[in-house]
Amino acid sequence: MKRIIVVAVCLFIPISTMITVSAGSNFEEYNYSTTGEAVPAPKTYEPTAVYYGNEETDLKFSAPQDIATDNDGNLYLLDPGNDRLMIYDVDFRLKSVISFPEIGGKQISFTGCSSLFVTEDSIYISDKENGLIYVLSRDGRGKRTITFTPQAVVDSDFVFKPMHITVDEAGIIQVQAEGCYNGLITLDADGKMIGYYSANSIQTSLSVLASQFWKNIFSQEQQDSMKQTIPVEYSSVTMDSNGFIYTTTKKTENSTFEIKKLNPYGENILGYDDTYSSVKTGNGDYGDLRTLYSEGKNIDTTFEDIYVDSEDFIFALDTARGRVFQYDQNSNLISVFGGIGDQMGTFALPGAVCGYGERIYVLDETKNSITVFEPTDYVRNIRKALLLDSECDYSQAVKYWEQVYQANSNCSLALSGLGKAAYENGEIAKAMNYFRLADDRTNYDIAYTAYRTQFIREHFVLIAAVVIVLVIAVILLLNYAKKKEKRDE
Repeated sequence: MKRIIVVAVCLFIPISTMITVSAGSNFEEYNYSTTGEAVPAPKTYEPTAVYYGNEETDLKFSAPQDIATDNDGNLYLLDPGNDRLMIYDVDFRLKSVISFPEIGGKQISFTGCSSLFVTEDSIYISDKENGLIYVLSRDGRGKRTITFTPQAVVDSDFVFKPMHITVDEAGIIQVQAEGCYNGLITLDADGKMIGYYSANSIQTSLSVLASQFWKNIFSQEQQDSMKQTIPVEYSSVTMDSNGFIYTTTKKTENSTFEIKKLNPYGENILGYDDTYSSVKTGNGDYGDLRTLYSEGKNIDTTFEDIYVDSEDFIFALDTARGRVFQYDQNSNLISVFGGIGDQMGTFALPGAVCGYGERIYVLDETKNSITVFEPTDYVRNIRKALLLDSECDYSQAVKYWEQVYQANSNCSLALSGLGKAAYENGEIAKAMNYFRLADDRTNYDIAYTAYRTQFIREHFVLIAAVVIVLVIAVILLLNYAKKKEKRDE
């Protein structure tokens, strides 16, 4: 009997190191109230599996750097520690292992590569260490190498180190390069630099104002010795199905606009509302709203990767706390999941996030793993309701908002959604109450204006009569006062 147990354990160990399935993690989810207070929230994404390698190759991942999916759900894993690119199908069955592909008769290595991007017919891989971009066919055959050809505007001492890339339908490549403060580097299909695209603006802060003050006082020699104020570099870039570019920035001066959606002119068009300074969510401040101080260090949200799904929901990966933040197109925070830890669903050093359908994949560079997350009904209802709200179909959205509210009465999105449905149904007073509870001041003002107009219309005769009576009373009082004044004289 003991021999049977030992054999069973020995057979189980190599399999369990590759795939782990569990019901969930111990990480407690939360969201933020409109005043910026963290409040408990139901689970939004549950970890369903963790992959460390595969049985076919008997190799674990080693220092994996990036993951991506294609339109068929195939998952591409860049595994530089093993000098290979691995392709899995939608059920995480290994399809192929690509090692040392040849381009122009020369074998290439993945050991210095940092990211990949998959198009309809190609795989683009950025080689940070060698300053190159490799283009492979979807089956892994080498096609060409793109060598960076700078414009005259590039500093002579600039070293091209591509970190993240995107490629549009015309073959135009946007590169987030290490140490590039002028925005994304735009390349044509041959690698010739077209120009810079959408640099971060310098935000007004105390340090910037102080620098400007001293520059007005110092001599030119003193100014030259001062530290220059330059834009913050991007930390990642991706593209949605409509061709819009999304970027993340690790940290900004005011801890705002760390996530951007850029139009062709390089302008940020991601929706947000900063009408009321007291409202702390949806106003362009992303990630955790409070800075953590630990061991004398200031720990703020540090976004290192971003993914946009087929319904345009945004997933931004914070490596400082190991969390994934999900937003809609109006910067509303939908969910926060993950964390730093050892249990399933938490990470040591998350490095990349992507997804397919409802699934979300998170790569951990230290644990050498990929964790698969599946949505709960709670977050499914939020997403369905938000999509219907975006189409102004509030009457259909209300059934989903009601389910969200039953699960979480603190959800301001649900309260605001119920308010919109009530407003559309002509229940203005009810809508005002929902907007007040949600602290949705913008919609409350709209509802209040409608309520005031409605009240005036319904009581116009009475209001007019009261006004007339008051006018007559004022006239009589004035006449009486004049007569009394004359008698006194």
